Amino acid sequence: MNLQTKRAELHTILRSMECVLVAFSGGVDSSVLLAEAVETLDTAAIAAIIRSPLFPDREYQDAVKTASRLKTRLIIQPVNLLEIPGFRHNPPDRCYRCKSHIIRLLLDTARRENIAWIVEGSNRDDTLARRPGMRALKEQGVRSPLMEAGLTKREIRNIARMKGLPCWNKPAEPCLATRIPYGEDLTPERLKRIEKAEGFLLKYNFPVVRVRDYGDTARIEVDAGSLKRLFEKDFRTKLIQVFDGFGYRTVTVDPEGYRSGSMDSSLRPESKENGR
Repeated sequence: MNLQTKRAELHTILRSMECVLVAFSGGVDSSVLLAEAVETLDTAAIAAIIRSPLFPDREYQDAVKTASRLKTRLIIQPVNLLEIPGFRHNPPDRCYRCKSHIIRLLLDTARRENIAWIVEGSNRDDTLARRPGMRALKEQGVRSPLMEAGLTKREIRNIARMKGLPCWNKPAEPCLATRIPYGEDLTPERLKRIEKAEGFLLKYNFPVVRVRDYGDTARIEVDAGSLKRLFEKDFRTKLIQVFDGFGYRTVTVDPEGYRSGSMDSSLRPESKENGR
């Protein structure tokens, strides 16, 4: 199917649900889903965003702006995800526990708002990667209309660009817990310094940034084309000084550059397959 046909299928899926609560993050997938839902259902499409220390404040601010741009109602749900039983210890099934907890909160919201369906922004490409949270979606009846319509990430970015959404070329931004090795405690202080460290690098226009946190050691990942910039003398000196202020005594750079899911390499094969 071409993009026009897939969009028509997406609109048919959304119309069949009549009223939806969109699990919204401000990323390109959920932004396109929300935009298409508003176009199709008007005020019967409502967005809900989770506000937590696990998600950078810059992402929250961008999401609020996008919802305002789309003229849709936005429900903000503050939640301390670190209080989920066992979650703070960062187990391999962290994403499943988190997603299950968030869905339960959204189900309560949907019931209060008399909304039959919760929808979220997974796409067809997500079936090809490790996505532990997908199990939680299936268990609790959350639908993924972009995936159902067969839309790929590239096609979703094209839709976002056509609709004039500023996030159309925005890199993926998973939660900050993905920067900490499995089995090491997630703490508000640790999450905040990761957010600050990545924020520093983003101010210098690195297109994609990850600061992996190994206690007092930071491992920086940027796109391969930007690696040389990290070693420019003046910038390197400034970076080390700033990161020292965040509590990192050692700063390293991954020579392979940014790799999605690089922390998953420590998992056993069966844990990867089962989403744990």
